[in-house]
Amino acid sequence: MTRRTAWQIVLLLGLFWLLPTAAATAEKTSDTKSEVASGDLDRHTLIYGGDLFCARRLNFALLAPSGEERNKVLAAVAPLFKEADLAMINLEGMVTTGGYYNRLRRCSYVYRAHPNVVDMLKNAGVDLVTIGNNHNGDYGPEAQIETVDQLAAAGIGYVGAGVDLEDAMRPVYRQ
Repeated sequence: MTRRTAWQIVLLLGLFWLLPTAAATAEKTSDTKSEVASGDLDRHTLIYGGDLFCARRLNFALLAPSGEERNKVLAAVAPLFKEADLAMINLEGMVTTGGYYNRLRRCSYVYRAHPNVVDMLKNAGVDLVTIGNNHNGDYGPEAQIETVDQLAAAGIGYVGAGVDLEDAMRPVYRQ
């Protein structure tokens, strides 16, 4: 079994585990809703920004001399991210200066971003990134470790992958 297949299985198992839990929670919530006026419930907002491709144009911006110039990349959506209770994006690629191009993957496109991307995400208000995608592992396991280390050091949560299976399956909690 390849590492990629293992991650796909983990993601599918996670979905099958979450769906029944969500259904049971929805049943409990419907009972509670009848007892509590809607004005008494806390409201929370989640914003999902979609794919952020760690590729050439982004890296050109990330190598700009000032943080102000780097932050322009997400300036249009940063106010939305900052206003949300949880802001999330899909990080397509690795956050690393190292690693190696993994020819065994036979990908037409591989993505790697300079570590400045983490500061840019943090400054834009991103709280959580999904990294379990088809470009996870583009530059090998060392790059994967550097990616999660960079995210963790900045206080940005990650889901979908990690340094090992236990890390990949660990939930992220935010208050």
